[in-house]
Amino acid sequence: MITLRQLTGTPEEIKALQLIFEDSPRFSILSTGSLAANDAAAKVFTMCPKGKTYEDKLVFGVYEHERLVGCVDLIRAYPGAESAFIGLLLLSESNEGRGLGSLAFREVEKWVAPWGYRQMKLGIIETNERARRFWSKLGFEPTGEAKPFHGAAVETRILVFAKSLPLAA
Repeated sequence: MITLRQLTGTPEEIKALQLIFEDSPRFSILSTGSLAANDAAAKVFTMCPKGKTYEDKLVFGVYEHERLVGCVDLIRAYPGAESAFIGLLLLSESNEGRGLGSLAFREVEKWVAPWGYRQMKLGIIETNERARRFWSKLGFEPTGEAKPFHGAAVETRILVFAKSLPLAA
């Protein structure tokens, strides 16, 4: 059973989330060019897109029963009023391949549904073929939009994907 619990950024939560980043070397290398920085988890709570506030940002722990296995970063009304934006859905690599990512996304959909957005958007690092396949299986399609991405030691592009949502009743 997968559940999402909203996190507030307590030291205990940051410490537990940091272990998820440390158990995700493939993601860290693709996005920064190196293993997870010591403050990777803390940045999930402090980084907001330009023009958004912390009231627009939700960080969730992904729990399998009572065990933290990942996280989700969700931004309301971004990049526009009609969209929710998934900034990150990350499972520790030791928990990949078990269907937990799809289950976590279904929980995200439950959170987003009452908000009445027309779509969800997300960005995929151009070189992350696994992520592209994963999100495509969940109904996300490329929008054709690409933005430059500069990680610590990575120069690439972010490809924007979107999925239409049924209008909330």
